[in-house]
Amino acid sequence: MLRDWLDTATRVLRELPRLRQHVQPTFRFQDVRAIDRAFLARHGIRGIVWDVDGTLMAYHGHAIAAEFLPHMTTLFGDATLRHAVVSNCDEARFTELARILPEAILVRAYDTPGEPVTRCVHRGVDSLGSNGAPEAPAIRKPSAALIRAAAKALGDLGVEQLLMVGDQYCTDVASANLAGVRSAKVATYRRDTFPLIVQLAQRLETLLADGRSSAHETPPT
Repeated sequence: MLRDWLDTATRVLRELPRLRQHVQPTFRFQDVRAIDRAFLARHGIRGIVWDVDGTLMAYHGHAIAAEFLPHMTTLFGDATLRHAVVSNCDEARFTELARILPEAILVRAYDTPGEPVTRCVHRGVDSLGSNGAPEAPAIRKPSAALIRAAAKALGDLGVEQLLMVGDQYCTDVASANLAGVRSAKVATYRRDTFPLIVQLAQRLETLLADGRSSAHETPPT
């Protein structure tokens, strides 16, 4: 588990110069409770792509944080909304998240020869069947391909109907921007639970994003 986060943090640090043009979110919120049904209806959002660790729970948490649970239960119970999860985790964590978040479609993509292979798990049903993950490296955020895979899993919603919600600029926000999707940046929940190298990467990306913030950024309404 830790190795995957270390790989992500190392890659983010290495790619900061390339990503600097793609780290400005559409919206900034303190936490996911600001993303309510009125906000989603006002902006025509029908599908939400969620990050998990640092967004809905602490690092490698085993349940949605108690303070977010009532709000998320309401969102997951709204029949007009569709939900997907895209996480930079290993296969064991992916399987665990599918159990923790059965209401959402867990989306993963693999860099196989030719076209990438997409895997979706929803309510215990794996799109790849009993074979599970292929013998190929997982595609990790930041990646426009992952967001497009999530959009397709949600029923081919248009980019104007999607919102990516996450706590990291260089993975969550950059992925959304690269795919032409709006993003909501939330403050990292329980940052103290993350490995130190991930905390360092988060602080560096925050400095980068703050340094490039624009006066024309859409306000968090």
